Amino acid sequence: MPSPPFSKRAAVVALWTVLSAPLLLAVDEMRPPGNRPLPSSVHALVGGRVVVRPGFEMEKATIVLRDGRIVAVGAEVAVPAEARVHDVAGTTIYSGFIDAHLSFSKTATERAAQDEAPPVADADDLTAGVGTGFLGASSAADGSSAKSVVTPERRMAREYSPDRKALEALRAEGFTAANVVPDRGVIRGTSAFVALSSSDPSEAIIRADTFQHVALETPAAEKSDEEPKRPKAFPGSLMGVIAVVRQTFFDAQHQAADLAHYAAHPNDRARPAFDAALDALQPATRKKMPVLLEPGGVLMADRAFHLSRELGLQPILLATGQEWRRPELARAAGVPFIVPVDFPEVPKLPEDDDWLAVPFETLRAWDHAPGNAALLRRERLEIALTTHGL
Repeated sequence: MPSPPFSKRAAVVALWTVLSAPLLLAVDEMRPPGNRPLPSSVHALVGGRVVVRPGFEMEKATIVLRDGRIVAVGAEVAVPAEARVHDVAGTTIYSGFIDAHLSFSKTATERAAQDEAPPVADADDLTAGVGTGFLGASSAADGSSAKSVVTPERRMAREYSPDRKALEALRAEGFTAANVVPDRGVIRGTSAFVALSSSDPSEAIIRADTFQHVALETPAAEKSDEEPKRPKAFPGSLMGVIAVVRQTFFDAQHQAADLAHYAAHPNDRARPAFDAALDALQPATRKKMPVLLEPGGVLMADRAFHLSRELGLQPILLATGQEWRRPELARAAGVPFIVPVDFPEVPKLPEDDDWLAVPFETLRAWDHAPGNAALLRRERLEIALTTHGL
């Protein structure tokens, strides 16, 4: 997987998530003062076909779980005397899938109610100088950036409250853990790695902050019959988006240097102002947190890589599905990719002659898109698959 959050521990949690919903185990865990400890719980799944890893399967195996953890897997594993035995003969058990880029998107009505268009910056705003006021990240009187496209302080760990039916649908497809990502803005905030067994954040969140997310795309244009389409928010061009990203990270680097100088000379100067947006970017600027870049196009993927190198970031790229067009750019980047499996659908044309009207580039896309992930692996790049876009 692309980063430390998707480790062996995550794989164990993923498999356990599949099992925890029907078994409702009590776990012996640390409890607050005044609370009686929960009793230990041991379960044994006996007689199933277990896929331990690709290419390694065991028939009629036994899985022993103790206090919410898998402690033994094998064909000759002894069943503990205190275990509750579950006969799972005829079933296949495998580690749950992890989706590295999952978005619980809101409906159009909910999004419209939350994301009212912030005003487009005028000329005075653009010449006011550097800092987050220039970018609109903290331009409100109370320091709020809820209506800005620069919201690095946004945390999906605080917003995680998915619909129960959405979780059930994911688990039915074999997904037991996911990295839940923010889905709006340019600098979007941090994702959260969660187990898909519960919509309660206190039970579901495995790691609160995994990646900082940056999307190199312009805000959507507003539709209006009375006036031409105008940008929904500043910046209104791709060049402006890149400028915003560069300036914001430069401001975060400056804030870190400014705070370090103040710590060394507390009596010689004024205390620097606190900025929640820039403070949230500090782990990314120090390479303590990976930055997941959404380039939107194969050429922009190359631009995203060079931008991350300029800013000194630890990048992960969301694949565009078109890396097959310029595989040398992906090879040169040499960074992990999260790869969607959203392929273009080939239509059913009524007449054979209709195929003559299909552009050659469209035919190439239909042919090459399903092999995009394999191409990246042939380039010796680390990848993880995602349902993003489906």
